[in-house]
Amino acid sequence: MSVRIGIQGLAASYSDAALLQTAGHATKVFCDSFSDAFAALAAGKIDKAFLPFENSTSGFIAENYQLLQASGYYITDEYLHRVEHCLLGPIGSRLSDIKVVISHPQALAQCSRFLKDHGLRTEPYFDTAGAARDISQMPGRAAVASLRASQLYNLEVLMQNINDEAVNWTRFSSLLYRTRQR
Repeated sequence: MSVRIGIQGLAASYSDAALLQTAGHATKVFCDSFSDAFAALAAGKIDKAFLPFENSTSGFIAENYQLLQASGYYITDEYLHRVEHCLLGPIGSRLSDIKVVISHPQALAQCSRFLKDHGLRTEPYFDTAGAARDISQMPGRAAVASLRASQLYNLEVLMQNINDEAVNWTRFSSLLYRTRQR
C-alpha cells in the first residue's frame, strides 16, 4: 500500500514538485491550506504531511510553525527545493496587458521587488498552481507559479525567473503524528 502524503496546493505547486523529487511513489493528497493538511493528518486521512517551513528569500513560514507547536506532530525529515518563479498569463497575453497578479502569499513575497518595479497589484490566493489554473479565464491577470504550471494549465510564460533573489530555496519537512507508528 502506498503511503498517503498530504501537501498544500494542487498539481504543479512547489509542494507537488518537491514531493515528486523525494517520494514520487507516494499517493498525493492535495489540501487547500496548511491547516487542512494538519487536520487531514490528525484525522488519519493521510499518513504524513509534507509542508514548507522556511524560504531563503521570505524567511520562516510562521503559520506552519504555529500549527506545529499546537499539534502532536514531529518532523521526520527535511528536503531543500529550488524555487524558480514565473509570471504566467492567459494564452495570447503580454506583460503590458497585466494589471493584477495572484498567487500564494509566500510566492508574492519572494517576487515583491519584481512586482513593484512593474507596477503590478497583487492579490493573495490559496496556491501558486491554483492561481495558475484559475487565471486562464481572467483577462488582465497573471499568476506567479512554476514553469510546470504553465505547461499543465496551458498558459503563456510572460517572464521566467522573477524571484527577487537568484538563489531561492524552500525547506520542506515531513510530519508524522506522535502516536502513529509508520
